[in-house]
Amino acid sequence: MKKYLYLLILVFILGCNNSLVKDDYVETTKYNFKIENVKVHEKIGELEIEWDLPNIDNISKVRLDIKKGSEHKIVFLEPNITTHKILNDDLKIIKFEITPISKKDELGEKTIVKGKIKIEHTLIKSNEYIDIDNNSIKFLYKTNEDALVNIYVGEKKDKLKIVATLEREDINSKQGYIVDGFIPNKKYFYKIESVIGESIIKSEIYEIDKMAIIDEVSKTNWPKEAIFYEIFVRSFYDSDGDGIGDFRGVAEKLDYLKELGIDGIWLMPTTKSDSYHGYDTVDYYAVEEDYGTMEDFVYLLSKAKEKDIKIIMDLVVNHTGYDNMWMQEAIKSKENRYRDYYVWETPFDDLSRLGEWGQEVWYYTDNNDYYYAVFWSKMPDLNFRNKEVREEMKNIAKFWLEKGVDGFRLDASKHIDDDDSDVTYAWWKDFSMYVKKINKDAFLVGENWTSDLSYIGKFYESLDSSFNFKLSDGLMKMLKGEKFDIIKTINESKDVFTKYSKNYTDTIFLRNHDMERVASILKNDIGKIKLSISLLMTLPGTPFLYYGEEIGQNGRKPDENIREPFDWYKDYDGIGVTSMEKGGFFGNMNFTKKSDGISLEEQIDDENSIYNHYKKMIRLRKDNPILFNGDYKKIVDENNLYGYSISKNNQDMIVIHNFSNEIKPINFKSDNLLNYINIINNKNVNEIININPYETIIIKQDNIKKN
Repeated sequence: MKKYLYLLILVFILGCNNSLVKDDYVETTKYNFKIENVKVHEKIGELEIEWDLPNIDNISKVRLDIKKGSEHKIVFLEPNITTHKILNDDLKIIKFEITPISKKDELGEKTIVKGKIKIEHTLIKSNEYIDIDNNSIKFLYKTNEDALVNIYVGEKKDKLKIVATLEREDINSKQGYIVDGFIPNKKYFYKIESVIGESIIKSEIYEIDKMAIIDEVSKTNWPKEAIFYEIFVRSFYDSDGDGIGDFRGVAEKLDYLKELGIDGIWLMPTTKSDSYHGYDTVDYYAVEEDYGTMEDFVYLLSKAKEKDIKIIMDLVVNHTGYDNMWMQEAIKSKENRYRDYYVWETPFDDLSRLGEWGQEVWYYTDNNDYYYAVFWSKMPDLNFRNKEVREEMKNIAKFWLEKGVDGFRLDASKHIDDDDSDVTYAWWKDFSMYVKKINKDAFLVGENWTSDLSYIGKFYESLDSSFNFKLSDGLMKMLKGEKFDIIKTINESKDVFTKYSKNYTDTIFLRNHDMERVASILKNDIGKIKLSISLLMTLPGTPFLYYGEEIGQNGRKPDENIREPFDWYKDYDGIGVTSMEKGGFFGNMNFTKKSDGISLEEQIDDENSIYNHYKKMIRLRKDNPILFNGDYKKIVDENNLYGYSISKNNQDMIVIHNFSNEIKPINFKSDNLLNYINIINNKNVNEIININPYETIIIKQDNIKKN
């Protein structure tokens, strides 16, 4: 912000008789006057706008709104001043809104223009590249939009030839370009040349070892019929009485998870971190000390293997913590070896740019060097255009695989390179190939938080699975009474995903650690909560549960309150209980309360509890594998009923959910009703089946005709 303040002072000095005010000008009656003949002059190092103002005698001043990303400043100019200039601003793209104001304080018509400060002829990042496929490499240089670019490649340093000439009109090629024709496992040399008129900039000559890349990384099959359970270790179970959940606490509760029907555990971040949540890694090769030692972690892995429970760990590779040694070295100087581990401002970056959800993404160090951080200033993004970063991350994966983890949940996998999806996809192909060489059965599931199916689909060329956020949000909509077509979404997803992998695994879930909990969304309506479980457990894919979901725990934002301690006991008092007063939480515990009917102790012996419904539905799913991967067709979507048929290998089922608080009758015809059974209650069906409020029926059948 210091840099911004200095620049704004400069802007105001350049203005004549103007002032900075708050954006509280009250609009009254508009009149017909407006500025005319607006011109934008984009020059190297400066941006100037000019305009004409007719009827100047009727104008008291001109309001100039200057918008740069999230910044909004207002300048008032005398009517005889018809130009405004900005010099050497780091925010390259600037929006101006120019509004004349009458002597009666009436606002005129607003005129909006944008401009961009030009930069001197520059060629940077010529050393960065990434393998795209078996025969292609993307060179990730940056140069001016009006430059002609030549790419030279050869098998010897002194015999480079032009393999691509990119004309000035080809603007997209000025931020990288894919070159084909490489032979895998061969060494090449290259250089980049940028030309503007008589100005020619040539890069150094760089060396490449062309990787062999396969079209699709092999997939592992064991997760396809597994049930996973997400654990925030800090809030789960405390083994040593310090109020903080730990590795040995998780190990003590493996029997509980096995009894519930869990096959796999996703551990939220367990590497050393400065925060309570762990998503700002300080040391990738050390465990979080609050959770125990490396020996404790390995002990947990070994105990899980004894009980045939797989463990995948949260691997946070998109960014590190600000206090990570790499970042602390990087901020020391531009020459530091770790500098290019991160994404720093270049002359081609627009610091006014906002992130996907409207957040700032550029932050500055004490040296006024700007770095990119998509989530938070204390979590700077890594630069995966740098081969050293890619190799480092593969080494980290190897380290944990050799410790015994069964795979990784890949945090923020879609954000690896927000400017170039080619880099993101190529990195995950490289990473997945490497991981599968170490352990062919390792499970890789990506956090690709988007509803864009095609965007998600391409990840399946590399990863085993991806979390289905579109389905999660759709299920919540249905449970709140909104329209959503589950089967249409599932089958559309299948059509897209199978284009990239015939053997993909769809990860389905209700909520996770970044989302408000199911019970709170559904206002603790036990019928609706049970229906949410029935929905999840009768849809295709690999279900993930969020700890506490099986007992209907509550939780609303902020994040700390959707990650509260697991509620083991009626009185919230007993062995293993964790506390939000320990371990770096902010705020108070708002939802884990005594004697509210939500604890495991209060539910475990109640056959009608949420816990026992979850346990029952998990067992039912495992007894009927068709629910994991059958072919689904919608059969009813009306009158608050939603139903589908499931078929595979001459097996058939019908599932119907009642989304209302009323009993709904369903009519069936069959030559022999005794052949059909509702496996929810193990009773034979009749021609008229009454579905209770928020109830699900699952009918095994050979041939049912719906009236």
